[in-house]
Amino acid sequence: MITALLTASAAFLIYLLLALYFFPPPPKPAPTSAPSAPTVSVREAPASGRASSSQSAPSSSLALSEEPARGAVMQAAEQSEDIVIGNEQTALRAVFTPRGAAILELFLTNKNKNGRYTHRVSADKSDPFRLLAPVTADRGTHASFETHKLWIRELGDRDWDLRNLRWKVADRGTRHIEFQTALASPETGELVRFSKRYTLRGDAPFIDLQLTATNAGGTPLSITLAQDGPLGVPRDDLMYDMRKIVLAQRSQGVLALTAKARNQLTKEATLVNAQEKLAWLAQANKYFGAYMRPVGEKLEDRPDAVQRVTGVALSEVAPDSLAPADFVARCFLMPATIEPGASSTTRFEIYAGPKDADWIRPLGAQYVDHTKIGYDLAGSVDSSCWCAFDWLKNLMTWLLRTIYLVVRNYGVAIMILVVIVRGLLHPLAVWQQKSMYRLQDGMARLQPKLNEIKQKYANDQVKQQQEQLRLMAAEGVNPASGMVSMLPMMLQMPILIALWNALNTDIEMRLAPFDGWWIRDLSAPDSLISFGGKGITVPVLEWFPLIGTMFQNIPAFNILPFFMGLSIWLQQRYMPKPPALLKALEESKKNPQAAPMGGMSPEEQLRQQQMMATMMAFMLPVMLYYQPSGLILYWLASNVFGIFESLRIRKQLAEEKKRVEALGPAAIKPRQPGIVGRFMQRLAEQAEEIQRKADEVSAHPGPSAPRKRGK
Repeated sequence: MITALLTASAAFLIYLLLALYFFPPPPKPAPTSAPSAPTVSVREAPASGRASSSQSAPSSSLALSEEPARGAVMQAAEQSEDIVIGNEQTALRAVFTPRGAAILELFLTNKNKNGRYTHRVSADKSDPFRLLAPVTADRGTHASFETHKLWIRELGDRDWDLRNLRWKVADRGTRHIEFQTALASPETGELVRFSKRYTLRGDAPFIDLQLTATNAGGTPLSITLAQDGPLGVPRDDLMYDMRKIVLAQRSQGVLALTAKARNQLTKEATLVNAQEKLAWLAQANKYFGAYMRPVGEKLEDRPDAVQRVTGVALSEVAPDSLAPADFVARCFLMPATIEPGASSTTRFEIYAGPKDADWIRPLGAQYVDHTKIGYDLAGSVDSSCWCAFDWLKNLMTWLLRTIYLVVRNYGVAIMILVVIVRGLLHPLAVWQQKSMYRLQDGMARLQPKLNEIKQKYANDQVKQQQEQLRLMAAEGVNPASGMVSMLPMMLQMPILIALWNALNTDIEMRLAPFDGWWIRDLSAPDSLISFGGKGITVPVLEWFPLIGTMFQNIPAFNILPFFMGLSIWLQQRYMPKPPALLKALEESKKNPQAAPMGGMSPEEQLRQQQMMATMMAFMLPVMLYYQPSGLILYWLASNVFGIFESLRIRKQLAEEKKRVEALGPAAIKPRQPGIVGRFMQRLAEQAEEIQRKADEVSAHPGPSAPRKRGK
């Protein structure tokens, strides 16, 4: 089996290399810069011109002229280049575009003690991680934190597009930038001036966004703005797309979360309505998140600043799964009535960084306080199983990090954690395997007697089952113990799932190497051989339903899952098997006409177990091919521990057998039935009593029984 598995792996690898040689992937297109938006002059800047209500613009001095520009126009800036703020002392570096006065790209630039970026783009590159990126969709190119539209009630609630205009750079420094634009009428001049200021907050990963509207006209104006949140977060997991919009609403001092993935935002949908209070929103992936929170002057919560939030998919068809996230949360701000010469300011706090509580806590206790801000709550949406208890997940994470402080290698820490967990569960594993061993041994010993009962009562199934149950109860063999022995496995499942979630979402595992040349990132597949480009596709296998996508655009050959499959087969191979069962197997081979016990012979039982082990050994590597290597390493180490555990149990059973043989036949006594055995014995007695009464009624019918009518 081992030879066949290694041969198949080698043949598969040679096939992939030949396919890559004869059918190389198409060359990457040359990178092209994003097209810059056309410069719009004062007289040529378009307004949407579409009324959002049935009211028409009033005929007054504020009425819009019928110039070719068709209505109000926006003052435009002459700059077309992108602008970068941030330096070596800031935790963030932002690239701004005057088009929409938005953040085109956002990089996490905080560094560790060695002077390297703490969050790099990959294990092979030293560039900082890019958390936000521009998105090209059906409706053009989009950037983060665009001010989308403007509505003025006095002008008929018409909307004007602020996103596609170039704002003027009014002020710029190392850590701040301010954009300005204005809404003007050809007859009355400026009506509303807008200012949008971004400020990096020192060495903390925060940006303060201040959006100000000033009434430059002579009459009061009621203004409503639509402000977009972050977008373009990259995918950080090859197997699962964990990117979501996460919103926190405050209700009676408690934060409630709402999470929406891309496939839930095919149309613009309301996520927070007027009755709910928005605490913050974020776009997050596996490890990181970009948050936006409405605040006051002193950064206190201001949940009344937003009247509703919608989730918007920016393209009609979902893009490539590895493309930046093309969906965004859009905030509709509360209407503001502004007197002539007065201003209205809305402030937002932007946090960009890990979702992990240990990273957020040093920024302030309120950021991990779930009654106040609780940014770390965004990580809770990644736990999809009801049995993934947070306290158990946190315990596994704490154990892993504590072990790392000693060994300084997360791969070794995973192996030590396996030894700790499997060591604590060792008594359960011993009880489970010995229970299965005794059950199989007892059933094999009773095989001839069970077959005799079956032949004796071949025409009476009820009597046959009664006698079989009575025999098994007398011999202390409990067929239900096979199900009871699965209890330890069920008890292990919450621990395994909690550890799975801890390894799969702990940011400390990101870019953590094991050996530095093979497994360079425990949070990603091992990628022994990288294929480059868009990878390769395996012909024929890609057509298979359900699993066909696993064989499309394979980026690399991962060998660690196949080692895990081999360990699964070996673990099943070395499970202890009783001699009585092996003896019955040999006899069944010599006499295949022997009646099977309960419909399944010992040979069929072993064949079924071996078939299941073989299927698991081949199916699990395919199903878990894109899982992080840290998870596969844990599973592999757990299986290796299980192999040595099974060998130890086999040795104990062999010693136990020698002791029993040394005591002689007189020392062998039938085992007393347990609770389940006694219950089955009572069932057999009750069934026999019911059958006896039924036989008496049939043999001596009462007076009410119908008489047989003669011919």
